[in-house]
Amino acid sequence: MIESLAEQVRRHAGLIAEASGYLAVSVVALCIDFGIYWLLLGLFAKAFVPAALGYACGLVVHYLLASRLVFKAHLKGRGITAETPTFAKYAGTGLAGLAITAAIVAFSTDILGWSAFNAKVLATGFAFVAVYLMRRYAVFAVPVGAAAA
Repeated sequence: MIESLAEQVRRHAGLIAEASGYLAVSVVALCIDFGIYWLLLGLFAKAFVPAALGYACGLVVHYLLASRLVFKAHLKGRGITAETPTFAKYAGTGLAGLAITAAIVAFSTDILGWSAFNAKVLATGFAFVAVYLMRRYAVFAVPVGAAAA
């Protein structure tokens, strides 16, 4: 029998709440990212440099918020020592997002001739989806047999 939309929402309520929280945290980090990007854009000849710097600053803000608000049930402990392995994996996914961002901005501005803003918007969308999936299923993965958040 086909589930109604309401039944599907009820069944996936935890995942929907988690994804919504991740989106909210991402909006805050994105404001930091874009703010730094626009602040530094006039200082560099190539747009990918401020794009990368903005992304890196957004990464740190994102980790602090997401690990404490979105994925808190999956974090093994608090403090520098306890969080180092998780942050290392988180930063690794962030570096993957940084590479996606820088490559798309460089290609879009230098080869396609797009505006820096349009290039950054496109890069942000691709990086958001890719990094969320990596973090959800690798960094903060729910162990097999455990209930999803």
